[in-house]
Amino acid sequence: MRRAAQIKCLPKSRDKIGKFGHGFNAVYNVTNVPSLISQQTLIMLDPHCKHLEKYGNGGIRLDFTPLQQTMIRGCKHQFEPYSGIFNCNVSKLVEKPFNGTLFRLPLRTTEQAEESLLSNIVYEHHAMVELLDMLVEGGNQLLLNTQN
Repeated sequence: MRRAAQIKCLPKSRDKIGKFGHGFNAVYNVTNVPSLISQQTLIMLDPHCKHLEKYGNGGIRLDFTPLQQTMIRGCKHQFEPYSGIFNCNVSKLVEKPFNGTLFRLPLRTTEQAEESLLSNIVYEHHAMVELLDMLVEGGNQLLLNTQN
């Protein structure tokens, strides 16, 4: 998480790909605040330290444990985008971990792009539909290339 949150400070290594490269950081082409949920953990990254600054430097990690129940109930609107996707039940993560990983990439707005140190590109609806169509069309090749 620390490396992904510090993207603005890191040079890209030309001889590294994947595990030790910047593969995940490609998400910063479309968003300033990516997040993911896996098992019983939510990670939200904020390399600009603008949206989550009161929670820490560069993002937060939240583990869905019984000790966190009050906070989870108080912030349930933050978890709603994950609910129902591939049977993810955020309200039950304390008892039943999600068997998978979901990524959330809220698209950068025009206002965010003007201030962003990551990218000034704004993807409008039609551009995202085109990008997703390309992903669907070439998805089988992408999956082949993700194997070690």
